[in-house]
Order: sequence, then structure tokens, then C-alpha cells
Amino acid sequence: MPILSAKTNKEYLPFKTALQGTPLPALPATDPGVDPCKPVEIKVEKSKEGRYIYANNPEMLRAEDFNVCNLRTENMFGRYLFTFENSMHGGMAAYAGYRLVNNGDQDLVVTVYNIGYQYEGEWLGAREWSDFYNLRFPRPDDYLDEDGKENWYYVGQDFLDYTPRVWEPETYRVPAGRYLWIFGGTTADNYNHINVAGTADILVPNGRCLNGVVLFEISEGTNINGSLYFYTDASKLDESKPQQGYVVERNGIRFSEQYKGIDTAMGLIETNAAWTVNDKTPSGKLPVFYHNQYDDNAAEQRTPYALYNNTKHKIESDSWQTALNPQNDHTAIGTDMSDFHCVDTQGNPVVVDCLRADGGGNPGNLGNWMIPYQDNFTFCNTGDKARTFRIFKQGAFSGALSVVVRDRDGNVLSADLRCHPIIAKAPREGVDVNQYVLQGEQYWPIVDGEPYFKHLDRRAEMASISVAPHSVEQITVEYLILANSNGGIKHWVTLE
Repeated sequence: MPILSAKTNKEYLPFKTALQGTPLPALPATDPGVDPCKPVEIKVEKSKEGRYIYANNPEMLRAEDFNVCNLRTENMFGRYLFTFENSMHGGMAAYAGYRLVNNGDQDLVVTVYNIGYQYEGEWLGAREWSDFYNLRFPRPDDYLDEDGKENWYYVGQDFLDYTPRVWEPETYRVPAGRYLWIFGGTTADNYNHINVAGTADILVPNGRCLNGVVLFEISEGTNINGSLYFYTDASKLDESKPQQGYVVERNGIRFSEQYKGIDTAMGLIETNAAWTVNDKTPSGKLPVFYHNQYDDNAAEQRTPYALYNNTKHKIESDSWQTALNPQNDHTAIGTDMSDFHCVDTQGNPVVVDCLRADGGGNPGNLGNWMIPYQDNFTFCNTGDKARTFRIFKQGAFSGALSVVVRDRDGNVLSADLRCHPIIAKAPREGVDVNQYVLQGEQYWPIVDGEPYFKHLDRRAEMASISVAPHSVEQITVEYLILANSNGGIKHWVTLE
């Protein structure tokens, strides 16, 4: 698909890839009479080049969540990715903002590299990520019907044909004793009345969802704190008061499956995988193996924050699963999942991750929403005929993926939004039941003459690349799960 953003230069993307600036690997020597393709170990790792801050607790904000510090990170320095997703249910409109407070005795210097904010329209935040990447993410080809309206089996998803504003990195210098809203906030109280990327002074109405992301780096300064606020009056914000902490339950409402905190790794997940094939290698899915760890009895243990009795497992397959907690899905790889370090409402340090129970005593409801992934593939063909590799990623039916395909130098080859038609337990009101096929308990819409479940594998193809005889090719697929989506992505690679 063509990229229609005003700028598509790789320098305006938030992250470089692991392939950029590296030499092309040498073609391995293989016996032409023997298939060289072996199962490849899939290792999924969190980038160490920064930290990740996430806020989604409480997800539905009430009046008591306004004008208090939702989340605070102290003594900040270096690079951070910050994301949040919440909705306003406090009976009034409110502002949202993340600010850096300079408690030191020298200037704070911070650069905002990429930023996106969505507070109207669909709740998944597709436009937010378009702004963040400085890229247009076109919708599926069948998203509109012949009249230019949302096709009946997409109605209610409300994705727009959106061309982003383009953001270039900006650096700010803030003196001691002042603060800077680097995302959202209000200009009246902000240092020098700065409005970063036009995200300030936005009163989000009651009942609306809001999603935000900002990539920034603190290069100078000491004793810098970052604070997230949802507020009605900036004069009521008091940095001397403690942060709210991880709310598990309040007024009979459970929030334990919604999280907040900081991961000591960056919010960027990287996978590097390489296959070698020749003319003897059969077509089909390529073999993989990977390791994960979980406790078979995790669901029976109900102690909050307790470590599980995890054991290591080896999985041999032709696919792999990410963006889920292995305690909840034993096929999930797990090493990609975020660890949230925070405090409880009493100020005690706590951790929510895949290795232990959350504050409600359950395996963490972790899905790695709003976290970019980069899968870097190396394909070696030692045979005498060209071979085609196809890369597949199948997200959950409820939700969507934003996907960018990049060459080995980091240039953008394509970008698009991957969403599914609506699959439900009952036909949509006003739609002929004959436009569905019932399978199990789900009504699947008929798309292009076939029930949608027959399209699933075709729709999951993200990229393909032809490798000439005696050649090596590399490609990166970068993607993320939008907010308010179900977690979980199934991956596989095929050879033709």
C-alpha cells in the first residue's frame, strides 16, 4: 500500500530497527542435496534502550481520581515511552497531562521525539498512533461499501481515513523549580505557556475515552519527577502529596485487572529470526521452537503479588504466540510482557508481571497493548530457484493492529491498519441472518461470498519477500495492538 503521509523518512519514525547499519549476513554453505531448514528458536526480548511507563488504573476515572497524581516516576533520566488509556466517568470534563517537574538545581533539558493523542472518535486510538508514527495507516480495502459508507460488517468501528499531522522532535529547557507538561496539560500554568504538539488545553468530556503516547528523552537535569494527572484545576495539583497508587478495589468495584507502573526496559519488543532454505526445502509453514515458563496451578493460588512456582517449558511448533501472559495461555512466549513496578494505595512497592499474581490474587491480565514490536527476519536461499517467504500475524478478533513494514535500512515499505469485521453472538439488528454463517456460538459475516473464518489466514499476511537463488534478504515488520483490544498475536512464516 502507498504511504501518503507528508513525510515518510525513516528519521521521523520513533525507533530504528536492529537491522539498520548492520552488514548483510553472508550466505551459509549448505549441501544442495539436503534440506538445510531447521527449527529456529524464537527469542522475544524487551529493548534495554530506555524505560516504559504505562497507566490504565483505574481505567474508568471517577471524580475521586481527579486532581490527584495518578502515577509518579522519580529521579528520571534518559529515554522513556509513556502510554495511557482511560475514560472519563467523573460526571465532568477534565484535562489529562503528563508533566516533568524539575526539583533539581540546574536546568532540565528534554526532547520530545514522537507524540500522539486521541480523545474523540473510536476508542482504540488509531489516529493517536498515526500521529506518533507520522504515517497514514489505511483501512482494509473492503472497509467502505460501494456508496463510500462503512461496510455493514464493520459498522461501529468508526475508523477514519486519517492523514496525520507531522511532528519533528523538539527540545525544551526548563529552569529549576518549574515544570513542563510534555503531554497534554494546560498552557496557563505550563512553563513559558508551552503547548507540546497541540495536546494542551483539551477538556475531555465526561463519557469519552482518551489514549496517549509520547517518546521523550531527558538529557540534562537531576531530581526530575514525572507525574500523570487527570484534573479540573491546575492550582489543585500538589506534588508534595503521594501518588494514588495501584487501586485494586474501591466502593465494591474491582480495578485489579487494570495496571500502572514503570518497566525498567523500553516499551519496544524485538525478535530476530533467520531461516536457511534451498530447493529441497518443502513449501509450508517454517518450523520454530521457543521456551516459556508458567505454573500449572497458578489459577488456584489467590495470594496477591505471590510468586508462582514457575517451571520452564519448550514448545516446538510452526507458530508462536506473543502479547499474552503464559499463566493464562500456555502457548504464549512470555518474555515480551511488561513488568509494572509501582506502589499500592498505601505507598508500598509492588510488582505486577507474568511471574506472580496481581493485586487481586489472579494471573495478570497482561496484553501488551500500545507497545511497539519489531520482528527482524533474515531469509537465506542457498538453492538454484527463487523462494518466497510470507509473514503472518493474526491479532484478536476484538481489536486492531497498526502495522509498518520496513526494509533492512529502516525505510517504510508499507503501513496499514488491520481490523476484523465484527463477529458476534447474534446477528446485527437490521441485517439479514442469511448474511452470516453460525459456527460454534459465533455469527460470522459473509465477506466476498465466504464466511469470514475462511479469510483469517489470508488477512493475517503482513508481508512477503522473494529471495533470489544464492541470496540473503532481510525485512522488519513493526506492529502494535491498539488500546481497548484483546491481547494475543499468533505468528507464523510460510515458504513457497
